[in-house]
Amino acid sequence: MVITWYKIKDLTDSENRNIPEDPGIYFVRWARNGSPVHIPRLGGQDNKGILYIGSSKNIRERIERLINAIVNDGKNHTIYKTKIFCSISKLIKLEEYEITWEKLKTHEEARGKNGQL
Repeated sequence: MVITWYKIKDLTDSENRNIPEDPGIYFVRWARNGSPVHIPRLGGQDNKGILYIGSSKNIRERIERLINAIVNDGKNHTIYKTKIFCSISKLIKLEEYEITWEKLKTHEEARGKNGQL
């Protein structure tokens, strides 16, 4: 399975129309020059650079909130608290955030699959 990653800074309103309004999951990663940044974790090294995993009944709506939280410090997505608490803005440049998503049939399926990339 080929995964397409999109730079969050490049997702414009017109490009957001390509994000489905269906249930699904989404992943945010830290990447430099298209390659994930390895992140030390309690259980070992995360070679995929995953910063956040979420699920939603409407992927487009949720991703728009996520982008607003990252770009404009919008407080209507949980990544905002992570960004502030972990001082992510001091480590990660806006152009280093990438996102991908997978459309699923139901929100329940999305919640059950959450975390499998």
